[in-house]
Amino acid sequence: MLSFAQRKRYSEGLWTPDVTFVGPGTFSRVSTTFEGIYTKIGNIVFVEANVVFTPTFGTASGNFRITGLPFTLRAGTIAGLSIRAINSAFVWPASRTQLSIVPVAGTTQLQIHGTGTGVDSLAFGTSNLTGGVIHALGISGVYGAAA
Repeated sequence: MLSFAQRKRYSEGLWTPDVTFVGPGTFSRVSTTFEGIYTKIGNIVFVEANVVFTPTFGTASGNFRITGLPFTLRAGTIAGLSIRAINSAFVWPASRTQLSIVPVAGTTQLQIHGTGTGVDSLAFGTSNLTGGVIHALGISGVYGAAA
């Protein structure tokens, strides 16, 4: 049971995730599903999101980003975010055998990184998505919100 002080710092609701690139250029997407829910207790935020979209890259460049988190990520935060579901339209980087969600501190954005034994972590970019094909991604977890 939450105390009165904790309930004053408790909120829950919906948020609308979106997708873009660091350099969006003429990137566009047809969205099928962009939905998210959150629960915030103090500065700890629990999130879930589903995004389904078909991208057209145009002049997009840089890292792929999931945007629109309900609260800004605290600098230096250690997040426990994971990919619940991902379809085969996403192309894994060479020699990467695991995927992770990496928060972009001081923003409301996340990145997908590929990791593997003996190789550096690599952020997803335009080469890791297939243009004109439906992409589906589900994420969930917890992060620290800025004050």
